[in-house]
Amino acid sequence: MILVSTSQKGNGILNYITKSLWSYSPNIKSDYEVDGDISILFLSLRFHLCKPDYIYKKIKIKYNLKILLLLVDIPNYELLITELFEFCDFYDTTIILSYSNEEAARYIQSFDLNKKRTENIIQKKEGDHKMRFLCGIPKITKEDAVNLEMKYKNIKNIINSSGEELKGINNMGDKKIKSMKEYWEMSFK
Repeated sequence: MILVSTSQKGNGILNYITKSLWSYSPNIKSDYEVDGDISILFLSLRFHLCKPDYIYKKIKIKYNLKILLLLVDIPNYELLITELFEFCDFYDTTIILSYSNEEAARYIQSFDLNKKRTENIIQKKEGDHKMRFLCGIPKITKEDAVNLEMKYKNIKNIINSSGEELKGINNMGDKKIKSMKEYWEMSFK
């Protein structure tokens, strides 16, 4: 069963949670709680722009597995998400992007339906976020990701670096740099 904070009353996501049982609970610290161990914090980027302090206070709760479920409902959100990735990395929280209420509800239901496996599937190793993100870029190998991590402190610095700076990194040629720049600039639909 999914426990839902009373603060989520009126959230459109609830209309799409049809494969799992859920009920309101005034006693949970999270927005959604699965099996007592999994915290799902829901955040609309539009809401975050209006009230950025909301998530910074709420994310400090203690759970075995914390997930920040982001609803991408604004254009030009890339920089905002980069900041949230760094913030969540510090608080040992996994970020999942959704682009509609229906998609967000499917994620919440999947955590409930797979609650025994969820923690093992999602749990990350320390420092693994950046590595997985960088290795997801076409043509970037694990060795490239390690070299980028050693030179730059965070993803934001990598994104803002020039092609000339990147050429100074071992194994970074024009094709890999072009692939990275295309990745930063692609539109998410």
